[in-house]
Amino acid sequence: MNIILCLIIFIATEWAFLRIAKARKIGAPVTERSSHTQFTPTCGGIIVPIALIAFGAWHYEVLDTTWWLCIAGALVLAAVSFYDDIKPLSPGIRLFIQVAVVAGVYQQLCYPQAFHIYLLIIILGVGTINTINFIDGITGMLGFYTIVLFGTFAYTLYTYIPAGNELYIQLCILVILSMVSFLVFNIPDRIFAGDVGAITIGFLAVCMCVHITIQTHNASSIIFFIVSLFDAGFTTLQRLFAGKNILLPHREFIYEILTSRWHLPHVVVSLSYALLQLLINALYFLIPAQQHWTYLIATCILLTFAYFAIRQSPKSRLDE
Repeated sequence: MNIILCLIIFIATEWAFLRIAKARKIGAPVTERSSHTQFTPTCGGIIVPIALIAFGAWHYEVLDTTWWLCIAGALVLAAVSFYDDIKPLSPGIRLFIQVAVVAGVYQQLCYPQAFHIYLLIIILGVGTINTINFIDGITGMLGFYTIVLFGTFAYTLYTYIPAGNELYIQLCILVILSMVSFLVFNIPDRIFAGDVGAITIGFLAVCMCVHITIQTHNASSIIFFIVSLFDAGFTTLQRLFAGKNILLPHREFIYEILTSRWHLPHVVVSLSYALLQLLINALYFLIPAQQHWTYLIATCILLTFAYFAIRQSPKSRLDE
């Protein structure tokens, strides 16, 4: 019953914000890099920080310092991203704030014995935040992918480390519900999540992944979002080696190639990404734990072949 009530409240909140966004012209105009063809309201992802605030208010008596640091970090990024959605900030400022927030939240790891881990969390954390942000580019992708990702987090916590992780599971469920409510308006091309939603989700994904890694002493959980990480990582490296500015927007990700050059429907590509990630995650739980790193490496090899097969396809070169 609580889940149904939350979903109704989230849908009503999205509907109300959609009305405000249309009236105030808060949205994404059409540009040469756009995947949409008409002005589209944005900032629909504001439902995620709203859900996070509600979560903190409901559980404020039992949340410890680690929780408050994560919530504060997410809300700082959400506030900056909301401002950026309305009045764009320079990429350098956004990147600096993301690094500062991740470094601040995990500063307890900043001591000699774990300093290399601390740096790795900052690098992968900021990379993950932007990877999740990138996939808000086409209809349905952020919503479907987030549902798979946080569903996997919840399943991992419930199955392998249930004791003391009830709050983490509840947060995963809230994020999933917020994305379901977002998809209600996103699928008909009526609203984008914007940075306020995507960046917040990316940061929460980092917090979940770090928590699971610490609990299980196994960092192979990075595979839970390997599909989007691979696309973003390889595309960024390719642009870097080509001498392009990797901080500027572009339309060179695989999912953008599939929609703009292969002319596949947005929802089809979005579902394909989410279902591929779901399959990879499901197989992860079916194999023995001692084989997880081998599975991760094998998955990376297969994704590498798939990435370059699509990139080198004649269809992918039509508009170049």
